[in-house]
Amino acid sequence: MTTATKTMTIDTDKPKTATKTITIDTDKPKTSIFKDKLFLIKGLRFALTFFYGQLFANAIYENLIRGISYAIEDPTTFPIIKITIGGLFFFITIFSMVAIWRKIRILIFISAVILILFSLFALIVSVIDLVLRNNKNQLTGTELKVNIAEITVESIFRVIAIVLHFYMIKLLRTYERVPSSA
Repeated sequence: MTTATKTMTIDTDKPKTATKTITIDTDKPKTSIFKDKLFLIKGLRFALTFFYGQLFANAIYENLIRGISYAIEDPTTFPIIKITIGGLFFFITIFSMVAIWRKIRILIFISAVILILFSLFALIVSVIDLVLRNNKNQLTGTELKVNIAEITVESIFRVIAIVLHFYMIKLLRTYERVPSSA
């Protein structure tokens, strides 16, 4: 602990002296930026914003637009389910973004649970659709490999986002008073 003393003299009829003590804590160990909870919360917000931007674009393009074109060509249940998944992801994206940026823990938790359920549902529907199209010989070997890679990458990103959700909930629980400018 280091203490500095400053003496001030005002030049008037009577000399006045004021003493101000400034305390500088030099014994406090320096922490890394990764231990600063405010920094981590901001970083998680930006990471989840990026993820939800990708999910939003995927919901609109892959599920809604392509689902509508598939439904026009072949009005079976799978294109309709793809359209439904796209609509659900569209709304969960908006719901989650509001929860993340307003720092509402319970809504972040609910959006993480909903994301888990919708991700499992989307994975099952994608695999079933892939198997059915492969059985009808609509896919070549290369298209099948590309579709499997797409499903795998989407699933990995969703798992990462789910982990980030729960980590952000843990951080918010331990660091409740984040300034509103964060």
